[in-house]
Amino acid sequence: YVCNGRTQKILEDRFGRRKGSVETVYIGADKEKFCAERVNEKEIREKYLLEKQKVVLFPCRIHPQKRPFLMLEIAKELKEVVFLVVGDGPQWEEIKRKTKELGMENRVIYTGRKEDMRPYYKVSDITLICSLKEGLALTAYESLSMGVPVVSADVGGQAELIDREVGRIIALEQGEEEDLDRRDFSEREVEKYVEAIRELLGEDEEKKKARKEACRRRIEEGFSTDIMIKKIEGEIEETQREERKAERRRKAKELERYPKLVEDYLTLYSEYALMEEQIDIIWKDVLWFKGLYEQKQETSEKINAEPSEAEARLQEIYNMRTWKMIQKYQKFMNDTRLGKILSKIRDGIRGNK
Repeated sequence: YVCNGRTQKILEDRFGRRKGSVETVYIGADKEKFCAERVNEKEIREKYLLEKQKVVLFPCRIHPQKRPFLMLEIAKELKEVVFLVVGDGPQWEEIKRKTKELGMENRVIYTGRKEDMRPYYKVSDITLICSLKEGLALTAYESLSMGVPVVSADVGGQAELIDREVGRIIALEQGEEEDLDRRDFSEREVEKYVEAIRELLGEDEEKKKARKEACRRRIEEGFSTDIMIKKIEGEIEETQREERKAERRRKAKELERYPKLVEDYLTLYSEYALMEEQIDIIWKDVLWFKGLYEQKQETSEKINAEPSEAEARLQEIYNMRTWKMIQKYQKFMNDTRLGKILSKIRDGIRGNK
């Protein structure tokens, strides 16, 4: 099972999963818990002085994947709007400093992480999700359940939940891996977000009321946890049919003919996982030293001087036996049949965690 249709399609088209062997089950939102009529937001309005302002909610971990600095670029263009940032993360202190440098402390408010998000949804007019990567964001489900439209990047399964009746989907103009934490966002992408937010905020009261109802209806009719539970219950009941039980017994009997198969694959997978950890550590070192080297290259006046310490360390990493092994290992995993099988096993194990 996967949480959105885009992931299902990738597994079928790219990884060769048989049609019908993967199914999408949307996680959904608890429509009883995330119900605006049951939430009192008065304390939040008073605390952050949000009585009359238009509010855009940015609820997420403050991490490069979520592109908080893109949020800041959007906020720069929307001087009439207050941005409420709920969450923390590795870029928390940095983005607060940047906000202060820009003189935007009164328009971009950082609350930190909150256990109960409901009053923050209720004080907001729009929820913004501008991530580089998502499955199908839980915050999108919760926001719609609270009657708050969502403006989101077109990533993961976001477009399966968000249509023009309940928000806007914005085309992604950066790469998931190559542009992680890249901050020179295109003017076109920023402008698309700005236009979408202004359009929704500019609607008259009648249209806003209709959109709020549409958001709530979207969850009630297709994306609630009740629907997910019924779906899972049906699947569990299906596994108990005698035909399915007989099929499982047959497959188990077949596997008994190869007693070492599972053990061998688990051993290979353990080696694979260990090597992936080493790749991650070394790759982070490479990126750090490469960034330091490039920074020194830009600021150094001695172009023909001896190699810097960063350059020497970077070259040392490239010459490492482990680095060369990793390159061979990646080629094996990407280009050989066994490597591709191991990749599928990895994805299966990770998916069950």
